Amino acid sequence: MGLRKEYTDFVKENAVLYQKTLLELGNSVVRDPIVHNNQKTGKNYFGSVGCLHISMDLNGFDGAIVHDLGKTVKGFDNFFDVVLNCGFSVYVKNYEMCYQNIFNMCKPGGLMIYILPMVGSKWVANHYVNEKFFANMAEKFSCTIEKFEFIHSPNGPQAAVVMKKLTNKEFKAIEKENKSKTKKTSAKNKEE
Repeated sequence: MGLRKEYTDFVKENAVLYQKTLLELGNSVVRDPIVHNNQKTGKNYFGSVGCLHISMDLNGFDGAIVHDLGKTVKGFDNFFDVVLNCGFSVYVKNYEMCYQNIFNMCKPGGLMIYILPMVGSKWVANHYVNEKFFANMAEKFSCTIEKFEFIHSPNGPQAAVVMKKLTNKEFKAIEKENKSKTKKTSAKNKEE
């Protein structure tokens, strides 16, 4: 799997990486004209922009932590400022657990960046995503969708999404706001 220029541009536009911890799912090769010989590992690339890069993959290449992300990951809860998933999760058989792991490993206030093949894409994958998929994830994991856009690739459309894991304070504020809206709606319905 490789990181295309469009992917690294999306990451750079949406996340401050300097002095941050970044978990890359998989251990990608970066295909970017700026990088020497158009080939550089994700570890070297993201390290060059000043972040602490850790990758996790079954193959263990380039120093990746060996782990099946379809099984519970222990020891990294609320650890990473940024979790980057550029297509990796669509190859994990138990992808629901993979998404749970992503959420668990991201710090409150941290970002989860997804670049995943959409329904209609030519990628060979265990599952494909659409806009509703991310809305459901945001609700399930108490996150906000900060950005949603499409990246067009030779293999078809991909969703490029930034989600923010809410802090407890943010979650409580949203919960309070939603309760207030529910009360207002109920009161208005009674009046009618």
